[in-house]
Amino acid sequence: MSAAPVLHADEPAPWYDDVHTRTQLFIGASAAGVAAYGATKWWDNGFRDFRSHGEGWFGSGTEKGGADKLGHAFGTYTGVRAGAQALQWMGNSREDALRLATTTTLIVYTGIEVLDGFSKQYKFSHEDLIANFVGAGLGWITHRYPRLDALIDFRLYYRESSQAKANGNWAPFDDYNGQRYLLAFKASGVPALDAHPVLRYAELVVGYGVHGYDPPAAAKSRHLYGGLAINVARLLDDTAFRHSKESPVRAGTGLFLELFQIPGTVAFVDRKL
Repeated sequence: MSAAPVLHADEPAPWYDDVHTRTQLFIGASAAGVAAYGATKWWDNGFRDFRSHGEGWFGSGTEKGGADKLGHAFGTYTGVRAGAQALQWMGNSREDALRLATTTTLIVYTGIEVLDGFSKQYKFSHEDLIANFVGAGLGWITHRYPRLDALIDFRLYYRESSQAKANGNWAPFDDYNGQRYLLAFKASGVPALDAHPVLRYAELVVGYGVHGYDPPAAAKSRHLYGGLAINVARLLDDTAFRHSKESPVRAGTGLFLELFQIPGTVAFVDRKL
C-alpha cells in the first residue's frame, strides 16, 4: 500500500478537502441538473412573452384539485431538508448548511416559476410561488428546531394509479392520482410516549389527495385522509441501527423515511370532499 501524499506548507490542499469548493460544486451541480431537466421536460416547446394566471388552491374546479400546490410545497421542503443534510456532510456547520439549502432552494424554484411564465406551455402562478415558500419555510423550521423535527414529518405516499399503470409510466412526482401528501405526528417526539416500549413506534397521520384530475376524468374527487402508521425510522434505530447511530447509512435512511411513507406501513380512513 502506497503512503499518503505529504503536503508542504506552501502547497494548496486538494479541492476535495476544501469545504467552500465542495459546497460551490454541489450547489452549482444541483442548479444545473434542475435546468437540464426543465429544458427537456418543461420548456422543450420554447419561450414567448411573460404570462401569468391565477390557478386557485384546493377547489373542485381547479386543474389539479390542489395536489400540484402540495407538490410544490413538498419539493421545496425536500430541497431544504435534503440539501441541509448534504451540506452538513460536506463540512458546513448546521446553521450555514440550513441557510445555504434554504436560499438555494428558493432561488431555484423561483427561477423555475419565472421561466414557466416565459414558456409557451405554462404560465407564472403566484399560488405556486407561495406554495414554494411555505414548503421551504416548513423545511427551515423543522431543521432549525430538532424538537419540532422529532414530532412532525411532511411526507409523500405514493401508490401507482391505474391510469399511470395503463400508460406504463411509473412517475411518483407527476402521477397526482397516486399521490397522498401527509403530515405525520410521531409519538416518539413526545417524551412520555417515547418512554413506552410500543407506543413510541406509533404515528398519527393526516393527508390530502385527489383522483380523476390528471389526466382529467369524468369523475373527479378530493380526499382527506386520517390514519395510523408505523414509525419505521424509529424502529430501525432501535434494531438494525442500534449500534451505528452516527453512520451515514443510518442518516440517509432516516432522511428518506422522513420524506416518504412506505406503502404497507400505514392504514387510512378516507373522507371524500
